Amino acid sequence: KGSSGNSSGPAASIYLFSQSNESIGVKESGLNETVQIIFEILDASGVPISSNQSVIVSFNFGSNPGGGEYLFPTSVKSNTLGRASVTLNTGTKAGVAQIIAHTSVSGKTISSRPVLISIHGGFPDQNHFDVASDKLNYPEYGIVGYEIKFTAFVGDKYTNPVRTGTSVYFDASSGIIEGSNLTDDLGRSTVTLLTQPFPNLNESGYGPGFFRVTASTIDENNNNIKTSTVRLLTGLPVITVSPAKFDITNGGSQTFNYTVSDGNGNPLAEGQTISVKVSEGDLKVSGDVDVRLLDTQSKAFTFFSFTAYDAKPDTIKSQKAVIDIETTGPNGDKKFTITGNTQ
Repeated sequence: KGSSGNSSGPAASIYLFSQSNESIGVKESGLNETVQIIFEILDASGVPISSNQSVIVSFNFGSNPGGGEYLFPTSVKSNTLGRASVTLNTGTKAGVAQIIAHTSVSGKTISSRPVLISIHGGFPDQNHFDVASDKLNYPEYGIVGYEIKFTAFVGDKYTNPVRTGTSVYFDASSGIIEGSNLTDDLGRSTVTLLTQPFPNLNESGYGPGFFRVTASTIDENNNNIKTSTVRLLTGLPVITVSPAKFDITNGGSQTFNYTVSDGNGNPLAEGQTISVKVSEGDLKVSGDVDVRLLDTQSKAFTFFSFTAYDAKPDTIKSQKAVIDIETTGPNGDKKFTITGNTQ
């Protein structure tokens, strides 16, 4: 039997009856900022309670993003249909809110299962918009069609991920790049770039090997906002040394400056190693003699030095000496040999 004019038993359980939306948006997101949730209170037979068994139903968060969202009212008396409704008002943070309804009957607390409401972010914000790929430097100069994933990270003005499905557009100064993609639930939009062999970014501080990728989208004021990043393609190793010959006197030493770069003077890619070893003669070396490069675009990581010194200063003997500078790794292998004399 129903509750229309008929009596029911006392309240025994609370269930979700309906909700006006499955998800809502943070303040000023352009989405609905409120959701009405209706609970139904049933007696032990599963019948909605009648008006003479009405109860005060209170509402609270099981969990919430903590951005100022609130429930109104915090409590209400069940109506003649045995129902009680509450409205969730969003704040400034995205996340999931759990809403629980509960009442007390004869000293026993009756609670509903948590109702989950997703709160999505708002429009893209220039200060929370970036684009990047997994590395700064790729050993792919001269290669056609190497795939690099670029991801735009898009947040709203409250630092939340923008609402799922926000469009982001991409272009590149070199290569072929997918034109657009939609953001996921974390505000990420990823596309693939296929390299072209010889990028050359005509901007101060860059040049051959460099290229720029730009991402753009629309903010809450319908303005186009952009962000960009520069990446580097590097080629085969080149080694230069000064001086290229030496004559170290008994007990003496010689300092060498050397560079390891690609043909454009750019640093080699992450994982490229450089070693300096004495292959002949009574010498020892110290300085930049065992180097492993990190992921960088800085030309500072193309300049190195080491010192060679007499390993047997108590022995006077003129002889030939050979020092090898060798680099191996993702950019390829290269060896440079310096010959000289020691006494």
